[in-house]
Parts: sequence; C-alpha cells; structure tokens
Amino acid sequence: MPDQIHPDAPNVVLYSKPGCGQCIATAQALLARGIPFMKLDATTDDNAADRVHGLGYQCLPVIVAGDMHWSGFQLNKIDQLAYALRNWTPSAPIEEADRA
Repeated sequence: MPDQIHPDAPNVVLYSKPGCGQCIATAQALLARGIPFMKLDATTDDNAADRVHGLGYQCLPVIVAGDMHWSGFQLNKIDQLAYALRNWTPSAPIEEADRA
C-alpha cells in the first residue's frame, strides 16, 4: 500500500460535537493513519447539521469522503477509508461520443 494519500482523492469531513468521545476517537484514528480531514461542529454549524441529517444520520460523529460515509467510531471503516484514499484512481473521463 502506498504511504501517502493520493493527491486527487476526495476530501474527508468529520462532523462532530464538543465532548463527544467517539468524535475524539475518530479524529485520533484518522490522524494516526495520516488521513487529512476537515472537522465541522454540527452543533454550531447549521450547514453541517443539515448535511448530517440529509444523509440520514441522527448521531455523531459522521465521516464523509466522496460517496463513502458512516456514523460512529468504526475503526474498520477508517482502515477501509485509508486504503481507498491511498489507492484512489480517478474515473475515466466521459468521452464526447458518450454524451449523446
């Protein structure tokens, strides 16, 4: 497995709240695996709260990276995410002929 996150890999967002043990553990696990992420407080950021609810989640933390997302501290999902980000390849571009 390559050591670095692919530069074109999707951004990771951690929706959390202060004092949340699972949120803290998730952030620590992401950091330990070298996964850069943006942390948003869903208790003070209305857009963040709307995004969490729009994905169907009621509990924090929620982690979103491209089409991959989940709720709660899930080490197996974080490991899957690390692997996916390190081995990410862009989709083939749509050719003009395919747009008909």
